[in-house]
Amino acid sequence: MTSLEYNRTMNKSILPQGYRMEGQDSWMLTASKKFWKDRASLMVSYILPIDWGTRMKQESKINTPFYQEYNSLDLKTYHNMLFVRLNIRINGGKKVKQIEKQTTIESEEKKGRGLF
Repeated sequence: MTSLEYNRTMNKSILPQGYRMEGQDSWMLTASKKFWKDRASLMVSYILPIDWGTRMKQESKINTPFYQEYNSLDLKTYHNMLFVRLNIRINGGKKVKQIEKQTTIESEEKKGRGLF
């Protein structure tokens, strides 16, 4: 399986004194393959350095009467990242049948009227 994904996850949180941006926008190319009768799978993901529609900076701005702060983080270093994930299923894939216990419940009958 191969896929080309566009993730737009950067959010701008509004604060009473300003705003803060969190997350990252990215283009990602993913390929996965299963091996050994579907007991193992390998997935490789690569974040592409494509700038189309992506925001490259996280920013934070606080503006009060006696204090001002502005932070900016450049996210270009997060591009060209390579993720490798290997999953291996250890069990043999056999389904274990549960043993059903059969019990017999004797029916109770009312013998008379009253408590005894």
